Amino acid sequence: MHHIYRWFYHIQHVIQHVIQHVIQHAIQHVIQHVIQHVIQHVIQHVIQHVIQHAIQHVIQHVIQHVIQNVIQHVIQNVIQYVIQHVIQHVIQHVIQHVIQHVL
Repeated sequence: MHHIYRWFYHIQHVIQHVIQHVIQHAIQHVIQHVIQHVIQHVIQHVIQHVIQHAIQHVIQHVIQHVIQNVIQHVIQNVIQYVIQHVIQHVIQHVIQHVIQHVL
């Protein structure tokens, strides 16, 4: 009878040890899975943020470049127009002066 009790106690101890081991393993697996999931989520979020920031930077740069180009084009056109107008005015003035002088 005493032998059976000892044997039961031993089996109980082994089962307890196995259950403890299984629970520990399960907890470890769950923690690993959670950590992996969190890391994946964080990386995804960081990548999304970086891409958003990069797109914003590129758009800003493009807009700046376009505005610069437009301003340059407008200034060039204005200068061309002014030069043309001034030359026309000067020529007109010179012709008028020459005609006045000749007459």
